[in-house]
Amino acid sequence: VLRLLVISQAGLGDGGAQLLATALKSNGTLTNLTVSKNDIGNTGAGHLAMALKYNSELRCLSLWGNSISFGGARQMATAL
Repeated sequence: VLRLLVISQAGLGDGGAQLLATALKSNGTLTNLTVSKNDIGNTGAGHLAMALKYNSELRCLSLWGNSISFGGARQMATAL
């Protein structure tokens, strides 16, 4: 069972974040996700925030080193 996933410096961008968010919506085992330094912006943060509304298992999400500003952070906070 996959509980920890680290995807760093993979160039995911907002499109990759959207794909990841789609998978997170139905994942019931992942507890820790790191997507640092992936050029994720506010749009990608919004996709991930939406996924958090459906995923109650994820406990730690690291977005360090991305291009998320206050607007993206606000979307994440609202989802939590």
